[in-house]
Amino acid sequence: MGWVQTQRVLLVWPRRVPSNGAPPLRRRLDLLLLHRHAHRLGAQLALVTQDETVRDHAAELGLPVFDSVEATRKMRWRSRMPRIRPTRRGARPNPAAIRAQLRPAPTLALSTLPAGVRLAARVVLFLLGLAGVFALLFAVVPSATVSLDLAPQPLTTTTDLAADPETTGVQGATVPARPVRVIVQNTRLLPTSGQVEVPGERASGQVVFSNIAGTPALIPQGTSVRVGGSVAGSANVRFITQQAASIEGRIGATIQVDVQAVEPGLPGNVPANAINTIDGPLGTQLAVVNVQPTSGGTVERRSAVAAADRDRLRAELFAELQQSSFAAISAQLQPGEFVVSETVRARQVLAEDYDPPLGAPSDVLSLTLRIEAAGTAVNDADLRAVALTALEAKLPAGASLAPATVRVARNHDVAVDEAGRIRFSVTAVGDATPALDRETVRAAISGRSLDEARALLQGTLPLAASPEFVLRPAWLAQWYPVLPWLPLRIDVIAR
Repeated sequence: MGWVQTQRVLLVWPRRVPSNGAPPLRRRLDLLLLHRHAHRLGAQLALVTQDETVRDHAAELGLPVFDSVEATRKMRWRSRMPRIRPTRRGARPNPAAIRAQLRPAPTLALSTLPAGVRLAARVVLFLLGLAGVFALLFAVVPSATVSLDLAPQPLTTTTDLAADPETTGVQGATVPARPVRVIVQNTRLLPTSGQVEVPGERASGQVVFSNIAGTPALIPQGTSVRVGGSVAGSANVRFITQQAASIEGRIGATIQVDVQAVEPGLPGNVPANAINTIDGPLGTQLAVVNVQPTSGGTVERRSAVAAADRDRLRAELFAELQQSSFAAISAQLQPGEFVVSETVRARQVLAEDYDPPLGAPSDVLSLTLRIEAAGTAVNDADLRAVALTALEAKLPAGASLAPATVRVARNHDVAVDEAGRIRFSVTAVGDATPALDRETVRAAISGRSLDEARALLQGTLPLAASPEFVLRPAWLAQWYPVLPWLPLRIDVIAR
């Protein structure tokens, strides 16, 4: 089965019984081992047999059984997970009966206990009864709940702070700061405002070739002729023949050919007899000259890069990078930090590439600028800690600060010195909750009527609203509106 390496394995039992009279693999254990081995190989196992014993074992183990090999091809079959239930040799045990035999239920009689234990049990029972009596009295004796709305006292303080990159922790009014450096780059385009003359059309004309060697010659199209060095201002101006021509083989034979200047512009407009040199091997056989001046070379005025364009483009792009550097620094902040915008500045220019160069003809000037910028980050939690310390210092005696009402704001006036220290101020506002001595309040209002207690509390405590009283049981307030005489039964709630 391991050698075949297939997903389906079909075992076919022989139709004839062996000579020894014992059919093979009739034990359920044999089929179970085969089934498990096929399952480990990842194969589906099926049987083809007429043996009833083998068929019964296969049905119990979840193995498909067929009468013939052809029957296996007519339907889809799979073998289930090889499992076999253990054979129980006895009845299922009864856990309750076993527990009853091991731990019989004990019988407890107080008279059977020692004298000391009996005394302790009586004391415990007496105390439980006494506690029940007190609980009943506690439920019957009147109680009251007094709700007080204490008026908050607004507090405001302004603290001058310094954020120093050299400081590692909060020290008084100095908090640590963290320098952040980034590299930003951008490219910007600007229409040019300069003017420059550039070559326009190419000059053209005619030249006459003369035979000076007496042998026939072929003048190819594209033959280069030029102005000799003796012509002032036009030296080395080259022209190209526009068509091929042949000259007969006698001395003095001539032929006229059209030429055009190689470079556009005014230098191609040369006077008569200026073209006198032939480039290449034809210069030893022929002579050349332009009888008439060449013409048609022009110039055009085009937009060009001016120095003012470069200065303006650099200033605009530099300002843009300053703004983008603030966003880049903000992206590198840690949770709770903020960057002081007054500290963001460019430290150095890393690359400055203009295209095209100064004076070159172009309608647009491009500048790619890369700078290194730096800023200073401050943790807002440090500012809040300093501001809260200053605000708590202004609390009245016994009062507490309501954390939900605290607000801390940074002022806009910021100064940065040469050492990188940032000086600014923060303003903290919050509400102070007055101190409340509940024991004193209970003792003062116990046994008083509701009106007397209300007047007493309003005259001695800073209340935002009239006190609220709740008497229990509820029917007590109808005919006896007096607070309990026991201060312990009065609950004071401050809101």
